[in-house]
Amino acid sequence: MPLTLDRRSFLKTTAATGAVVAAAPHLGISPAGAVTRRGSPPGRLVVLFLRGGQDHLSVTVPYTDSDYYDQRPTIAIPDTEVLDLDGQFGFHPAMSGMHALFAANRMSVVVAAGNPAGDRSHFFAQDLWEYGDVALPADGFGWLGRHMVVTDVPDASPFRAMTLGNNVNASLRGYPALGLPSIQEFGLGGLSGATAPLEDSFRNSYGGNRAVEQFGRQALDAADEVSSLSGSSNADPDVRAFADIAVLLEADLGIEVVTANIGAWDTHNGMGTHDSGQMRDLL
Repeated sequence: MPLTLDRRSFLKTTAATGAVVAAAPHLGISPAGAVTRRGSPPGRLVVLFLRGGQDHLSVTVPYTDSDYYDQRPTIAIPDTEVLDLDGQFGFHPAMSGMHALFAANRMSVVVAAGNPAGDRSHFFAQDLWEYGDVALPADGFGWLGRHMVVTDVPDASPFRAMTLGNNVNASLRGYPALGLPSIQEFGLGGLSGATAPLEDSFRNSYGGNRAVEQFGRQALDAADEVSSLSGSSNADPDVRAFADIAVLLEADLGIEVVTANIGAWDTHNGMGTHDSGQMRDLL
C-alpha cells in the first residue's frame, strides 16, 4: 500500500485553460418539489478542506525520525501510540477509523506535499491550495473550476458542482457552482404558502440572458428539486454536512464534484497532547 500517489498525473487536468468564459448551462424548469434523476456521472469527487492551519506532523507522524522528537519535546506523538502505516509514518492514535481504511487498501496518504510559494499566512496559503497555483491567478479560476469548465457538457445538471456551506469554495470559482448551507436551509424560506409569489417575482426578475440572471434561474430550479429531499437535522454541522452529501449523491442529481469544510484546525496552544486537547478531539 504505497504512501504516495502520482500527483502529476492527477493534476494534469487542472492546468490553466487561458481565457475561458464559464456560461450557465441551458436549464429546464422542473415542477416545484420534483427531483429530476439524472443518473450518476462517470466519476464523483468529494473534497474536504480542513480549514485553518492543520498540523500535519500530528496527523501523519514521522515516528521513526529522531529530529521530530528533538524539535517537539512536549507535543510529539509517542512512537508507542502511533498507528503504523509503512514503518516510517503513522497516524495519530485517534485515527483508528481511517487506519482501518488504510489497512483495507481503501485509502492512500500523500506526505511532504506543499505549495512551492511557501507562504506562511494561513489565509493566503489556503487560497493558493484552492487556486492550485503559486500566486492568485489572473482569471480567478480555482483548480476544480478549471476542471469543470474544460469538461463541461451541454445541458449540464445545476448540481454538477456544489459546496455544502454558506459560500462556494474558491476551488470551484470560474464555474457556476451551487452553495447549499444544508438541504433544510436551501430555498427561499419564509412562512408556509408565502414563497410561491416570492419565487414568481424572482423568476420575473431573472428573465434575461445575462450571467447573473441565468445563475439566478439555476439556483431557483435547484431549490425546487432539493425541497423534496429529507435533509439532516443533526446539531453538529460537520455531521450534518456529510449526511446531506450522502442524501444528495443518492438522489442522482448529476453531482460530479462537491466540496465541504471542517474548521477550527488552527489550534495554536490548544493543540494538546496525544491523549487530550483540540487536535485529538478534531481527529
